This record gives sequence, structure tokens and C-alpha cells, in this order.
Amino acid sequence: MIYEQKTKDLKMRDLFDKEFQQEMDDFFDFVDHEVLGKPREDVVELIHEVDGKVVTEPVEDVLTKEEDELYNSVPPCTSMTPVGDK
Repeated sequence: MIYEQKTKDLKMRDLFDKEFQQEMDDFFDFVDHEVLGKPREDVVELIHEVDGKVVTEPVEDVLTKEEDELYNSVPPCTSMTPVGDK
């Protein structure tokens, strides 16, 4: 019973944190664009599942992560080893 209550409390806190963060983002967006007159940038977001959770991220961030993973997963070319290092 205590575990269930703790789990419920954590879910509520997470929900509150997300809602609060969204409110702050909206507020600063309003200040930046409506009060200070900064131009809006169109951001394309990707909604996808990561580790079992649905997340929303800018497409540019997702592509950058995938490029980094691809770059780091390719083993170095053996023909690039200096002569004499055998």
C-alpha cells in the first residue's frame, strides 16, 4: 500500500513538473516574441518513443544524435594505420 502511494505521488510530481515547465516555456516565449518582438523560429518536432516513453524533440536534435551514434559506431579503417605499426 505504501509503495502504491509513493508511486502515485511520484507520478503526480512528474506531471506537475512537466506542467510547470510548460507554463514557464510559454511565459518566456510570450515575453520573447510578444513583448520584445523577437522573430519566431519554426521548429519541427518529432514525437517518438525512447526507452518505452513517448517524447517530443526537435528533429535537428534527433538527427544530430543519430549522426553521432553512426559516426561513433563505425570502426576505424585498417588501411589508415601507419606503415610499420604492425
